Amino acid sequence: MLLLAAVVSLIEAPLGLPAVVDYRVPEGYRLEALPEGEGFSALSDSAGLVTLVPLLLDTLALPDLRAVSPEDTVHLRGPVLLVVPLLPDSALTPADLPAPAPMNIPPGFPSDYLLRLAFWIPWGAPPRFPYLPVALGAAVCAGAAWFFISRRRRGAASPGPDSEETGSSDSAVLALLESEAFVHGDWKALYARMDTLFRALAARRFGLGNPALTLLQIEKAISRERGAGGFLAKAAPLMREITLQIYADRGSTRDRSRGFIETLAELYRGGRP
Repeated sequence: MLLLAAVVSLIEAPLGLPAVVDYRVPEGYRLEALPEGEGFSALSDSAGLVTLVPLLLDTLALPDLRAVSPEDTVHLRGPVLLVVPLLPDSALTPADLPAPAPMNIPPGFPSDYLLRLAFWIPWGAPPRFPYLPVALGAAVCAGAAWFFISRRRRGAASPGPDSEETGSSDSAVLALLESEAFVHGDWKALYARMDTLFRALAARRFGLGNPALTLLQIEKAISRERGAGGFLAKAAPLMREITLQIYADRGSTRDRSRGFIETLAELYRGGRP
């Protein structure tokens, strides 16, 4: 036996929000699942109460569903959803502006109002350029720059504390023949002392007082000096030997080391034997 429920209900539902629809299932009947539609999305159903979300701003007629029981089947007419928007649309009429518009302008001439905006009148004339303080500041900066540059040049040209410590003669160099490093064969310490003495000589004679220079850089700097050919011819083998002994731990003998000490002493004497 088939029964048709002809009762049609109209339900308002907000767009995009879940709404509950009652199919009014008779007691003892079970409602079939609601299929997906174009204008809505079904979430769940329980005892004839179907939860769905409207997706179109329109009047949606839900499909008819069957409710079954062990003895009978009933066709239930689907309700109609009237989908309403969440926000007001453009059909709202704005309020009219007041007419005539209020013109709260005090009496007077335009110049009376412009004077209130002329801030330069109470401020007065702009100040003059401070020529004297700027000139004094520039003079102080120039004097300080000249002082530091001249001091740096004097420091670079001075022989430095090593040369003052070792003296200006070859006696300090020949004293290495009686040092503990020479006697015990500590060649690395011996040539480190010779490196100090040679740098002091280069600083005094050629103004190469920069301790960051390597011996190779010192050799290149000396080669650019006028009349330094004889000095460099004697000093080049000594510089290479100092580099090998300090950084490569080459090893030496007393006779070989005595020869390099005498070469350094001859360089201190200015090339005279």
